[in-house]
Amino acid sequence: MTLDTFGSLRSKPIRRTSNRTAYGVAIYSMAMLAMLYFYYHYALLTAIGHWEGDEFATSLEYMQGGWPALLARITNWSPRPFSESLLFAYFRAVELSGRQLIAPFLYVVWAIFLIPLALLLYQIKHDNPQRTPFAFICALSTPLLFLTHPYAYDVFFWVQGAAAYLPTLFAILLVLITLSFVDTLTTFTRTLLISALVVAAFSSELGAFFVVIFSGLIIAQSILAPILRRFLPVAEFKISHMTSPFVAGCSVIFGMYAHRFGDKNEIFGNKNIAQHFYASILSTLQTFPLEFTGARPVSSFLELIVYGPLAKIFFAIGIAIGAAALGITVSRSRGVALLAFAAAALGAAFLSTFASFYQFGENCCGRHQVMREGYDTMALFAVAIVASSLLIRAAAFRSKILECLGLIFVVSAVLVASVPNWPNVKRSYERFAKIRATMASNWQAGRLDSPRLVYFLRGDSYSGDPSLHPGIYARSDVNLVTGRMLDYFHKSEIEIVPPLQ
Repeated sequence: MTLDTFGSLRSKPIRRTSNRTAYGVAIYSMAMLAMLYFYYHYALLTAIGHWEGDEFATSLEYMQGGWPALLARITNWSPRPFSESLLFAYFRAVELSGRQLIAPFLYVVWAIFLIPLALLLYQIKHDNPQRTPFAFICALSTPLLFLTHPYAYDVFFWVQGAAAYLPTLFAILLVLITLSFVDTLTTFTRTLLISALVVAAFSSELGAFFVVIFSGLIIAQSILAPILRRFLPVAEFKISHMTSPFVAGCSVIFGMYAHRFGDKNEIFGNKNIAQHFYASILSTLQTFPLEFTGARPVSSFLELIVYGPLAKIFFAIGIAIGAAALGITVSRSRGVALLAFAAAALGAAFLSTFASFYQFGENCCGRHQVMREGYDTMALFAVAIVASSLLIRAAAFRSKILECLGLIFVVSAVLVASVPNWPNVKRSYERFAKIRATMASNWQAGRLDSPRLVYFLRGDSYSGDPSLHPGIYARSDVNLVTGRMLDYFHKSEIEIVPPLQ
């Protein structure tokens, strides 16, 4: 055997390794392009985001009352300091500019997630560069599973819904990414995690449900640590770490209980369920398992089986395989924290369902269903990360091929979940120019010096269109939404006009 032959033999495994690396880079690149493709098309729909009756009423309240009105709202009807402050700043900008500024506001709320995520990914890259691409794909794909929900417009494109629920989802996702991919919590990552929990609690009551359960579990196991250590690992958080999130969450829940819980004016469903504890619990037990599977309002039983549960199964399998292939082993104490996260997410989803039945008498509303699906998905994410450690212990799982397979499963989950909702997105784009023209016309009509408000319907249910019927209505005949429009624009009657064709 010559030296050249020996050299060529030695080069073969190197070439094979480089080929695998090239395949990995190609698959990650395609996954990234797929994520960006979806985000690009969904993000453009922010330009046709919408107001409902809440915006007209809240904006008028803040215009007339200023800072005292904000304080009164936070301490009474809506104890959500973070989201209400966002809305106060937004409505002030609308008042000063004379424009609705829907798209800029939604872009800002969407972007709230990007800055802390970038800082967190930088920390992950500093600790373990190999994890960064997979962590980035997981962080991008998770919100896309929420965006594919048929009622996603209630969270992503409705101004007041976005202000409350997007910071909640994004903050909790940051906590999940931190627990899943950061090995050692530094002062920075711990501060980021605690801040994210406080933001989630101060953004919505659904966020407060999660934060109270999660921080409460961590505090409880910290108190019982001397006993639990004999049998179970203990998460690496101290009581002091979780005190501020726990107090923040409790303050929001107490505010909601004191000022809104049990309000008979909000009963618009079954009166035999609303305000009845046992009837609400029974309805929750019947509804919650179906929602957890990812079942959605679709047109056939096949779609019910395929597009909901299958996407979640693909997502969980992809994360477990990908994390195992990367050698992401969570410590036993971190595993406890992740399982506490999963329990908190499922508990918050259950409480949300119960609160809907108790408060409204039905499983309201679309935004709550999106949030619950988000919680269920993130719970599966956390469990999948814990399961990846078991896979590593069971077999030699570290492989670039398996890492790419996990990535394929994650992207496939997004694709499968997108199928039933994509026609809605397509219709929104078909009417995009007309909706933009309608929005401009309606806003300008409201600012005209005329007693009548001429309001054109948008003709698009996905990006948001109030449930109004064409006709001319005097103030005595209007419903809650149109009455708030008349108050905001100081009109005496409204003419509802069919959509532009």
